[in-house]
Amino acid sequence: MPPNINNQYTPPTDPYAFLNEPNKKRSMSNLLLKGNMSMQGRLIIIALILLVLLIMVFALKSVLTHPSVNLPSIYAVLSEQQELVNLATTGTQQSHNQSFLNFSYTAIATATTDQSKLLRLLAANNISISANQYVIQPNAAHELTQAEAISEFDSTYPSVMQAQLKLYQADLNNAYMQNTSAVVKGYLKQDYQNCSLLIDMLNSNYA
Repeated sequence: MPPNINNQYTPPTDPYAFLNEPNKKRSMSNLLLKGNMSMQGRLIIIALILLVLLIMVFALKSVLTHPSVNLPSIYAVLSEQQELVNLATTGTQQSHNQSFLNFSYTAIATATTDQSKLLRLLAANNISISANQYVIQPNAAHELTQAEAISEFDSTYPSVMQAQLKLYQADLNNAYMQNTSAVVKGYLKQDYQNCSLLIDMLNSNYA
């Protein structure tokens, strides 16, 4: 008697067979490497990857460069430092008062040193500044030139320098408030203290 087909034995299905099956999902790298994508598609994906990397590089650079440096306020400080050097240099050339001469040389050394330190700090953070980026105001120098012409240099020099130091001090304070970098603020604080010492020195000589 032939076997009953309806009663033929069927092996049970393994519910966990999917665990042994290879992963059918293909990663982006597999598609690119195995050639399962057209050349145009691969070029588009590579271009997108490069674009994302480029954006990340520029974003990282912007974070590392000068995230907390307010350049206009720094320009003002550099300008006042340069003006102080210029005026003090005129003082060394025109003053006949030994106290004013000593003050002038001290002011030149202080302002030059502070300016150099600030420029080096900015350069170390990839911020390049040239001298023509901070404009020197000639008003004070013009006043000294007029005083020299009428032989009143020594009587005019202290008041001009005091006014310049006050402007410098105000710009230092403004820059301190405008910048959030702890390192920059530290430099500005030291410069402010140095300026205060110059004011005290000038006042003691003028008195």
